[in-house]
Amino acid sequence: MVIERLEVDLAARARAAAQRAASAAGVSVRELDGHEEFKAAQRLLKDVWELSEPLVQGTQMRALLHAGNFVSGAFRDADLVGISLGFLGWREGDLHLHSHVTGVVKGLQGRSVGFALKQYQRAWALEHDLDEVAWTFDPLVGRNGYFNITKLGAEIVEYKTNFYGDLREGINGMDDTDRCVVSWRVASDRAVRAAEGSPDVIAAAPGGTTKVLSEDGDGSPKITLHDGALLAARVPRDIVAMRAQAPATATRWRHALREVLVWAFGEGFVVTGMTREGDYLLSRSR
Repeated sequence: MVIERLEVDLAARARAAAQRAASAAGVSVRELDGHEEFKAAQRLLKDVWELSEPLVQGTQMRALLHAGNFVSGAFRDADLVGISLGFLGWREGDLHLHSHVTGVVKGLQGRSVGFALKQYQRAWALEHDLDEVAWTFDPLVGRNGYFNITKLGAEIVEYKTNFYGDLREGINGMDDTDRCVVSWRVASDRAVRAAEGSPDVIAAAPGGTTKVLSEDGDGSPKITLHDGALLAARVPRDIVAMRAQAPATATRWRHALREVLVWAFGEGFVVTGMTREGDYLLSRSR
């Protein structure tokens, strides 16, 4: 009974945190309802990812929601400005929510709408007795790394090479689709602190960090694989722009980050934080 009461309290705290996040972003977040909203969500994802074909069909979203999965949107007045959808997954004997895609219209990116959607997702997971939300993201997109690790309190648990194969879309360009797998333990103290405005921030201490990936003078990646208590692996400030303007350099960054992270994970390091400047911070797992 005490455990059940704690779970109810945590879900209620998560719902309150989600409502505060939505209010701060100037949106309301709820499940999608009706064919017009599913069509609007289809168009939103197509535009955000700069695709010629829809990323997810509105009919698929309708089916996912009907089957009890997570399909929600952020609204500013009557306008859909963000979408997040996920489906139940099974790993190592446990159910989790796999968050397949979360997108925000370009004019509102970086203005906390994505944070509001993810906090709503966290509350939904806890209310459905799920303690993990998982997803993949491109680790070269530093702002997403910072958002996932620092702002949400999630953890990188795996590196996948060319996960989606050949996408050939506006954001990914011609690059391989390497992805990191993220595990968000939504009931963890780290996730609670992040949801309630006090995320864990780990700084790269001057002189105390071993740089294993940095930017050379011409903008190319420079690999220096050395052991240390705290490693720092830099990513470009804007890899999407680099893919458009200097695709060969962007490809070198993909291969360099792949080499460094696969090596570090193999040596027993885990990502413990990320700086605003674009450094993944890695320390040995205990």
